[in-house]
Amino acid sequence: MNNLKDIATEYWRNGWNVIPVSSDKRPLVKWKEWTLFRESEDHVLLMPWDQAEGVAGITGLGYAALDVDKECLKKAKKFIEGLPKTRIHRTPSGGIHLIYKTKKACCSTDRLREPFGIEVQGIGNYIILPPSFEGKYKIENPETQITEVDDLENLIYERAKALGWKEKLEGLSIASNNLMGISPYEVSCVRFFINNPFPESSRELIIGKNFAILGLSALRLEDIEPFAEKLTEKQPNFSKTDIISWLRWAREKTREFNCSEVSKFIQKYYPNFKCEDCPLQRITKEPKKNIKDYCSLEELIDYWHKNYYIEDDAPLIITLATAASNKLEGDPVWLMLVGPPSCVKTELIRSLGEEPSDQVWPISTLTVNTFLSGQGRAFSLLPKIDGKILTIKDFTSILQKEKNTRNEILSQLREIYDGYFSKGTGGEVDYQNVKSKVTVIAGVTQIVDLYEAVQGLLGERFLKVRVKAGDPKEVGRKASEVCGEEDEIRSRLKKLTIGFLNSIKVKKLEFDEKTQNAIIDLAIFIAKARTPVFRGYGNVVEYLPESEGVARLLKQLQKLAWGLAAVLGKEKIDEDILKILNRVAVDTVDQRRIMALRAIGKEPIKTHEIAIKMNLPTETTRRILDDLTMIGLVVKEEYKEGEEKEYKWALKSDIILPDLNLQCIKIREGYMMIENNLPLSDFGTSQKLEQETNEEKNEWVESPKREVISKWLKTWNYFPSNIQIRLFFEANKDGFGSFDEFQETVKELWKRRMDDEEWIKV
Repeated sequence: MNNLKDIATEYWRNGWNVIPVSSDKRPLVKWKEWTLFRESEDHVLLMPWDQAEGVAGITGLGYAALDVDKECLKKAKKFIEGLPKTRIHRTPSGGIHLIYKTKKACCSTDRLREPFGIEVQGIGNYIILPPSFEGKYKIENPETQITEVDDLENLIYERAKALGWKEKLEGLSIASNNLMGISPYEVSCVRFFINNPFPESSRELIIGKNFAILGLSALRLEDIEPFAEKLTEKQPNFSKTDIISWLRWAREKTREFNCSEVSKFIQKYYPNFKCEDCPLQRITKEPKKNIKDYCSLEELIDYWHKNYYIEDDAPLIITLATAASNKLEGDPVWLMLVGPPSCVKTELIRSLGEEPSDQVWPISTLTVNTFLSGQGRAFSLLPKIDGKILTIKDFTSILQKEKNTRNEILSQLREIYDGYFSKGTGGEVDYQNVKSKVTVIAGVTQIVDLYEAVQGLLGERFLKVRVKAGDPKEVGRKASEVCGEEDEIRSRLKKLTIGFLNSIKVKKLEFDEKTQNAIIDLAIFIAKARTPVFRGYGNVVEYLPESEGVARLLKQLQKLAWGLAAVLGKEKIDEDILKILNRVAVDTVDQRRIMALRAIGKEPIKTHEIAIKMNLPTETTRRILDDLTMIGLVVKEEYKEGEEKEYKWALKSDIILPDLNLQCIKIREGYMMIENNLPLSDFGTSQKLEQETNEEKNEWVESPKREVISKWLKTWNYFPSNIQIRLFFEANKDGFGSFDEFQETVKELWKRRMDDEEWIKV
């Protein structure tokens, strides 16, 4: 393939802002700021093209694209015929991109996908450019030049109206991130406020805060003050300070520009005011739907981190993926969030919705008559939740019910998972049968590991993810910051979560042979490792355990993989997704068994040595090891210690184990970081030190190296992102053998470059 750096440079010279992307289309650099500003050639050249598989062009300013998937080509044909002829790029899947130059900024939208099969890739997006991915992206008609239009957005909507599409405009509350690229001076209410005086009533509260949000979202920082001056020059006793004073508030968290509120304020004094030719009217995705109902994964995770102390994003990502998998046909994925009380698991479940809706049905507990009632379908839950996500925030209460009641409920869940449940009753309706498909997401404490019999009764329907409590001081500090705002936060999280799930598409992606084998190995491990061993009086094993088949598990893991790909915006099942599935596999198994497997090696090790590593009593450890032996993961050999018989244990040689280390997952600015056995605070600005085990002294010691890295990263984060990129690539051109050497080189470059005004401008 041609040199990607040369290809990217040529695109840049033709007016594109370009970035390198990996094989799964993920950007290899931060890129959001280049949606509004022009890159320099030097900046392009310093990007890591040697690590890239393709070149992406940022859309919105200068260039935009009409995106038509292969299955929508027929639907889009008539629409495209009425547009100016332009260059077309063919994607590997058979879809097309129609490329246009546009003098005015073009917003992204998929409002025209349903009627015409068209999506507009504008501000906030990028497209892959030919000949990326070894030529799989191609130019369909190289003889045709890219057509330039004055206002592509207007051209598209006029074409849609000509074909009978009607735009419905509503009063909106618009998320600040959707205001990027909008000129505030073109907004109807801004134009009107600038030209007409208003009395003092409520100006600061309504106009001040909303126009501060608009200015902060749509303008450069240096342009906000002139904007505020322009707004207030005809308003008596209303100064730019009344708007600028809201900026700190507007920055604290994601805010919304409330169109309806501003319009009502203006109409109170000028009843004839109407929103006409306003760019905000076209942002809405659907009539009567809050624009905030659609958000990015990055924005959703940022909101979680603003309001909760979370060291590990895995539970959130896996919960979203499970919910997303509900869009797929076939057997569902069932998930348990396992963790101690007050560890965010309940908040994760509540974020999916606290009231029944067309997608989610929350419930606190179950009885034997909940799913099918003797009083008929009107009083039965199962017919109402078909095709929905059933959330149970406290599954522990079900486990702690009277034994016969508990067993009956769990048996019903087993049948419901299989898609068909019938029941005879003594009520008004003596027999009912219902076919249904239900995704279940439940919260439960670690007590679930003690209910070995429960695993058998459920027929191994649930996957699990463990939710860690987090550093108590950090958790307490964050809880104190948001005290009193819980209802607002939960309401916002629900909107963001449901909106994010509504905005993603879940596809059945292909698995290559290596990936397929890896998932099969995980399914085999789960099936063996969670096999229950039933013991009777005196811990006597009642019968030999037998592992479940892997077919159901394999389907669940595959569906979860597709859900993860949708959540993370990936077009293939890659290593990141496999590592998350690895995490699920390890979390699904009783953690005492995982601890034992970690402690055992290929060489035989004594029971009391394993007990010390696990920090459990020797007898408890021996029982766990006996269970692992019976289910075929461990082998034991007898030896004599004095007059007593004892045993040594080793991993069975033919067993393929997943990575048993704790895997913490962090999403930062759209990128996933996975680290084994390290607190994630090391990757941010927290001053928390890692505690490492000194095997010789068997005591905890602090790691000063982590403190150095954390402090340095804290300083690094203050650098402007464009400066970060340039410093990093200049310092890393020739490679360095140590972190300290790299750090010192960056510092030296920073000192030198601070005196170079031209370099700083770039």
